[in-house]
Amino acid sequence: MSAHAELVDVRAAYEVLAMEKGTFFHAGPPVEWDQASGPMRGALIGAMLFEGLADTPERAAAALASGDRITLDPCHHHKSVGPVAGVVSRSMWIFELKDSVYGGTAYCSLMRASAGYCATAGMAPRSSRACTGCPRYSGRCCSRPFGHTGP
Repeated sequence: MSAHAELVDVRAAYEVLAMEKGTFFHAGPPVEWDQASGPMRGALIGAMLFEGLADTPERAAAALASGDRITLDPCHHHKSVGPVAGVVSRSMWIFELKDSVYGGTAYCSLMRASAGYCATAGMAPRSSRACTGCPRYSGRCCSRPFGHTGP
C-alpha cells in the first residue's frame, strides 16, 4: 500500500466538516434515533449535553427522538471516523490527516476519551461535568504545536 497519512492538525469539527448545530455524525450506516443502538444513543445524548443543546439526559433523548433540528449522518459520508459509536459533534476536536501520496484528507475524533466522556454523560452527573470540561479545551493544546512546526 503506497498511501501515507500525516497528522497535520487538530481542529474543532465545525471548522472543517461544515456541521450546523444539531448535526451529529456516527459510525455505521444511516440510522434514525429509533434505530440507534444503546451505546450510540448514550453517545448522542452525551453529545447533546456537550453541545449545550439539552440540559438533562432526558431532554436530550426527547429532542433526539423528535428529530426536530437534529441531523444524524454517517461519519464516512464526511471523510471522517469516530471510535466506538463514532459520534462526532460540531465542537468536538478531531485529528486532520492528509495523504501525501494521493492528496486525500480525512478526520478522526481526537481521542476515545472525548467521545467516552460524552458517551457516558447521559448516565452519570460526574461524567456530564467531564463532558463539558476537558474535551472542550484539550484540542486547543494539541493543535498549538502544528502552528509552529507543521506536520
